[in-house]
Amino acid sequence: MFPPVPRHSEKFKAVFKTRTSVERSNKRMFQDYAIEEYKSQSAVMRMSLATFAVINIHLDAWIKHTGFSFIDLLQNKAA
Repeated sequence: MFPPVPRHSEKFKAVFKTRTSVERSNKRMFQDYAIEEYKSQSAVMRMSLATFAVINIHLDAWIKHTGFSFIDLLQNKAA
């Protein structure tokens, strides 16, 4: 809860930016998509959840990179 470097400091931001892409992906899979929360005993189900999480992470990155917006797309079709 209380790291040695305060979370809102510039030093923390600099250290946080040095994380690898694997650390960022793991954080998204395990915290944001909570794939460990599912109580499935099937390896196929766990692999499916991980695969869907990775696909969503990839799509999120592409949407952020391209600036794509479904709202803009729908407004252009309505006009």
